[in-house]
Amino acid sequence: MTTADDLRDFAAEAGIGAVGIDLFSYIDPSENGTMDNPPDPVAIFRSYGSEPDVMVYEQRTPALVAPRTQVVVRSHDVNAAVAMAGQLYDLFYQSNTRIGAGYYTMLRPMGEPFPIGPDPNNRQQIAFNVRCQRYF
Repeated sequence: MTTADDLRDFAAEAGIGAVGIDLFSYIDPSENGTMDNPPDPVAIFRSYGSEPDVMVYEQRTPALVAPRTQVVVRSHDVNAAVAMAGQLYDLFYQSNTRIGAGYYTMLRPMGEPFPIGPDPNNRQQIAFNVRCQRYF
């Protein structure tokens, strides 16, 4: 599982949406053709520009990775999008938390949720980025 998948599943476990209905990772179902007009989707993407991975002596895989993700909330109702982004923003402020198979020493939203304009279906988009640190 990827960090985006973990955050998507973490939101679903917290009761903020359902995977494959309105919570997605790495895809925007309205843009890739899998759904014509999904109901107010939340997409979580991996963003780039993270710190380098931390390697431990004689270990072939990183002991700590520091990926960043972007959370994009869409809705025809801008107030609903802002409210959902606020719930996710609060949820993704965590320390020392097991999510799925990963142990996250830190999840930190990077700045307040902000508008990024309408999507192709004329839904308002509210986004924010999350800095993560995950141990394996």
